[in-house]
Amino acid sequence: VCQFTWPKFDENLIDENLEKEFDVAKLVIQSSLNAREKAKISLRWPVEEIIIEGIEENALQSLQSIIMTQVNCKKITVVKDFKESTQEIKADRGKIGKAFGRLSGKVIEQLNDDILKTIINQGHDNITVDGDKLNLTKDMFTVSREVEEPYVGASTKNIWVFLNTKLSDDLKSEGFSREVTRQVQALRKKSGLQKNDRIKLWLKSSEEMKDRLKPFKEEMRKKVGSDEFLISSQESEEEYEHSDTFSVKG
Repeated sequence: VCQFTWPKFDENLIDENLEKEFDVAKLVIQSSLNAREKAKISLRWPVEEIIIEGIEENALQSLQSIIMTQVNCKKITVVKDFKESTQEIKADRGKIGKAFGRLSGKVIEQLNDDILKTIINQGHDNITVDGDKLNLTKDMFTVSREVEEPYVGASTKNIWVFLNTKLSDDLKSEGFSREVTRQVQALRKKSGLQKNDRIKLWLKSSEEMKDRLKPFKEEMRKKVGSDEFLISSQESEEEYEHSDTFSVKG
């Protein structure tokens, strides 16, 4: 049983704007992860850019670096309207019928592009049917997005994130380095090594993979706790206590 009193807080240190930014950031991160899942791109693989629609341009100004780290992207762009996508909105007859009963048929007949566009942009619109003023809300409709390649989109609470799935050679090389690092960490764990145990690492790979990993060699060495890290296309003449064979898919 905890017998300490509940800590007091200083109201002057509460930053409501920052709290709102974090609320938006969590939605952006969730949408980004959903887009990655749709694109079948592991979080270990960096992507060039995410494009965000549905927030103010400066809504994440102080949190961009955190979001970039969390979603593993190189750039964040905020747009009012993502041009490489089209929206389609359809009436949910069940919800409209529940809301308007006998008038639902006439409501659906009266729907046109201008009304649907207003509902998409403003979240609602008013129409008049048989002298009754009716309020149509966005939850009475289903909205789908078609996105042009190489983008994949996902949304959370009306915040859309569009993920650029095109991987440059540099991004692929960074992704390979992370995958190899993960495999080495798994071998460390399998071998019963502790975090502070230092290792000597020999990595045999193809010449192409060797060239890809070379720019990230020092970063990899630090992450796997290695004092000496060699990458070669040849077999090692020295025997190592622990070894493993694995493939890395891009």
